[in-house]
Parts: sequence; structure tokens; C-alpha cells
Amino acid sequence: MIKVNLLNEYREVNLENQYTDITNTNISYDTKGNIISYKDKEFEYDYLNRLVELKKDTITIYTKNNF
Repeated sequence: MIKVNLLNEYREVNLENQYTDITNTNISYDTKGNIISYKDKEFEYDYLNRLVELKKDTITIYTKNNF
């Protein structure tokens, strides 16, 4: 257990040194190590592993501008 901002937080780490659980919230990664889901958020990346889209509850809240 780790104390963060005076709160008790439980964290699990896998062999790739990635958090897989933070206080009973699962975190998923793709094969390249990018976070693809955390809580109610979904992340999408391009072929260079750059974040291109972020969705919260299926609503897009960030899209990378290609300009």
C-alpha cells in the first residue's frame, strides 16, 4: 500500500513495471506498452505510439490535430 496525497492507495505492478491495478481499478495495455483502458477511459495510439484519441464513457474528449 502506498500513501498518495494522504490517501491510502493499493497498487500492483507487472513484470514490465506497469501498473495493473490502482485501488481496485484495472489498467490494460497493448503489446507496445501503451495504456489502452483505465477506469472509464479508452486510449488510441498511432503507429508511432503517439496518443491520437481519448474517450471517456464512449465520448471523445481528445483527438490529435494532424496539422
